[in-house]
Amino acid sequence: MRDSLRELTVELGDRSYPIVIGQGLLGSYDLSPFVSGSQVMIVTNETVAPCILSQPEPVSLESR
Repeated sequence: MRDSLRELTVELGDRSYPIVIGQGLLGSYDLSPFVSGSQVMIVTNETVAPCILSQPEPVSLESR
């Protein structure tokens, strides 16, 4: 799974952020270094959304 991981960085100085693309990232990719607030955006499509939205537990943004 991690072999297909792609990470791009949107360069905005102190507001830069990553765009991470790959399989199985929700629940396994640590977003905490990039999230300072309580909200994140997940961009998906109608094919992938049912898989993401049907997860039984919310994804935690806390450090592991």
